[in-house]
Amino acid sequence: MSTAAPAADSVGICTSRKLRSSPRNRSNVVSTFLVPKVAAYRLAVLHATEDVENAFSALVKREEQATVLARGVGSLDRARSASFAAYQKGVVSLIEVLQADESLLRTSDAQAQAQTESARAAVAAFKALGGGWQPRGSEVLAIK
Repeated sequence: MSTAAPAADSVGICTSRKLRSSPRNRSNVVSTFLVPKVAAYRLAVLHATEDVENAFSALVKREEQATVLARGVGSLDRARSASFAAYQKGVVSLIEVLQADESLLRTSDAQAQAQTESARAAVAAFKALGGGWQPRGSEVLAIK
């Protein structure tokens, strides 16, 4: 019986070595560990792509909005000038000039907000692409 026990142990060792070293078992082990990691990686890439697309869409939309508002500000500025000239000649009252001023200021404010949002969207696009920047030492001191 003493000779049978070592033989059984050696058979178990050989069997486990065969299981570990066979290509089929290695591929099962590899796929067991890699499939979830590959799926997580693909999901991360998908989310990153979505972030980039959203950032660029917002950037284009805000820049178009700022362009339209800039044209509106130009038109309202000319209308305000014409209204003021008519007021000086006595054709219209001061109320019309003030209303033109109000329209011009509201559109100018909307244009400034659109430009701000455009800049924020540009920063979001840079961040989504993985870029960024570090403030210089003097800028950090100025912020503190």
